[in-house]
Amino acid sequence: MWTVRHHARRLVLTVALVVATGSGAALTHPPAASAAGTGQAFYGDVTGDGHPDRITLGVAVTGGCGVNVFPGDGTGRYGSATLHPYRVPGDPNSDFCPDTGTALDIGGDGVVELVVGWCCGPAVDYGLLILRNFQPAGTLPGLWETDHIEVAEFNGDDLPDLYLSTYFGGFTTLLNTPAGTLVPGPVTYACADPRYLLADFQGNGRQDVVINCVDHPNDGDVVVLLDNGTRVPLRDGEPQESYSLQVLDVNADGRLDVRTTSERTGTTVVHLGRGDGTFATVPIANDDLAHAYRHTPKVIKVRDNDLASGAAKLTVTSPPKYGYLTNVDSRYEVQYVRTASHRLADTFVYRLTEAGLSDTATVTVKMKD
Repeated sequence: MWTVRHHARRLVLTVALVVATGSGAALTHPPAASAAGTGQAFYGDVTGDGHPDRITLGVAVTGGCGVNVFPGDGTGRYGSATLHPYRVPGDPNSDFCPDTGTALDIGGDGVVELVVGWCCGPAVDYGLLILRNFQPAGTLPGLWETDHIEVAEFNGDDLPDLYLSTYFGGFTTLLNTPAGTLVPGPVTYACADPRYLLADFQGNGRQDVVINCVDHPNDGDVVVLLDNGTRVPLRDGEPQESYSLQVLDVNADGRLDVRTTSERTGTTVVHLGRGDGTFATVPIANDDLAHAYRHTPKVIKVRDNDLASGAAKLTVTSPPKYGYLTNVDSRYEVQYVRTASHRLADTFVYRLTEAGLSDTATVTVKMKD
């Protein structure tokens, strides 16, 4: 019996590409459970000693397929492989062996299963195969030619869920249930050639996805898929448009933002997260109201209510009529000095510019004396 002694790491960010570990390499920190082709490794405690083991798939043996297990010792080193053969249901000749997969405790019963699929193939009418004690224990539908099967938390029940991606079918999720089943989740996106990152944009401990697909049917768009399946559009791209994606806290407000850069034009746009799964495309300048005394310079922090990153540039486009501005900070603030003796309100206009986009706002200054 495979006893699980640890939970899969909850990922803050997960890139779409997985780097394979060379055979026999000593690892200090095992990577997240994943595989992306024949012979590439994923990790899980399948020997029941509390240490992650290194697992590879796609090894064909006489009359069937196999799982290679390299036992881990908890120090980042792995022993010699033990081969566990099995036969693929519905494919008596095992012409196509699973070559991508992950390890997780389905149902939270303390037993680690392997969920495996085919990047090349399969010759069967299902997409995923569940191995329990290295033997087939069930089948599931999957994406055609799945090239990534990975673990993340999508619904907040502390049972690690699965997400799948493929060049031909896009991105989809399977939720792990206490009943010991994997059921289709609401986070799914059909397209070809997806690039994506996982992040918790709502601060609820559940993973959301920002995704860009280069080809049909959602070609060129950049969309955030929230954990409940809601789609939040970020960029409406052109066909075959690809973007590099970054998730980061641009304005240091504790909320995750998205930076998208067109790989064709190099144009970068920052989408500031509001912490609730919605985003603002920066810059957004908002009007201000300030109160000043006629004989005392007034520092006005015009950026306090704006949405923009620290890279945004501030310029005054229409100066005040009854005074002047000094010490104009190109990032945050201006200083207003009154010259007129009357108490009429004054106004000036400033512009925020970032990544080729701009927005303007009006500042009204009312006098206190």
